[in-house]
Amino acid sequence: MPDFFVNVLNSLQADLNSFIFLSAILGLLLGSFLNVVIHRLPKMMEHEWQQNCRDFLGQADTPEPVATKYNLVIPRSACPSCGHQISAIENIPVISYLFLRGKCKQCSAPISIRYP
Repeated sequence: MPDFFVNVLNSLQADLNSFIFLSAILGLLLGSFLNVVIHRLPKMMEHEWQQNCRDFLGQADTPEPVATKYNLVIPRSACPSCGHQISAIENIPVISYLFLRGKCKQCSAPISIRYP
């Protein structure tokens, strides 16, 4: 293991506050990503199931109801009220929620507490 990582691990072992802070940041980032997965995965599975059904029934020539690409990255997160695409700086867990006072930057609609 490179010396940098060994030094970081040693400092985290020595300083409990740094360990707690780093763990909290990593937990917020992981929780934010899992929120996206939990929201989008069922929709992605449904879209794939519908495509498989169209293929099975020989209706592959019919246009798909959702023509845009939909996965964990695309489309970007957006406000449920006005559709404003959330920028990277607005998508920082908890910090941006507090900075924006729990409201959309564009339309000022309240954002649910479950998002941060």
